[in-house]
Amino acid sequence: MFDSAPDNCAASSRLLLCARYLVVYGRSVSWRTSTSGSGDGSQGLWAVGALASGETEILGNWATQDGSQPTWALAEEELRRRGVERIRILITDDAEAVAADFPGNPTLVYRSACTPVSLASLELTARQHRIAERTTSLADRINATIVRRLRRMAPLNSAADALELVARSLAQASRRIETSSNISSGARHRPSGLGSPWAITGQRWELPIAESGPAR
Repeated sequence: MFDSAPDNCAASSRLLLCARYLVVYGRSVSWRTSTSGSGDGSQGLWAVGALASGETEILGNWATQDGSQPTWALAEEELRRRGVERIRILITDDAEAVAADFPGNPTLVYRSACTPVSLASLELTARQHRIAERTTSLADRINATIVRRLRRMAPLNSAADALELVARSLAQASRRIETSSNISSGARHRPSGLGSPWAITGQRWELPIAESGPAR
């Protein structure tokens, strides 16, 4: 298994991540190529994480070289290798992600059951609650765009074409969110350096979260 990013961009699997994330949202996306059989298809995995400050980044996107399905267990190993020590909340509906041993033994919230009521049971501060909700909404919008574009282009010629489409969708979503956040809150952002569509993996942007006391 490998991180699909080129070695010379910010999305390289050598890039260190933060040690602690308040929320990690894991998703999988599937596609079919023109050479796939009726029951065959390929899949990519991606995850977004949010810090307690509200700063958010794509943690990685993964696929396999031989066409077999990537696993969250290997993605989890890479996150550990890149410095992640603790995840407080894991949001996903992917059964394999649920089974993976993510750092810090995170509290699991199924996406299908992720509601204000279920989040309220986690004893979060008001600010942390808003960060979790907005990170979930952000990831849902990004994933919906990826799925819509994959369906529109199906069947794709190759898995490489699908991965490029996913990468460009992530980069475009980052630019839109960064622009929107700057307009609404004047938040400062790190330079994106998006020379490659995969550079989104190493970029962070800050969600406009209203202040309501210190986060835990």
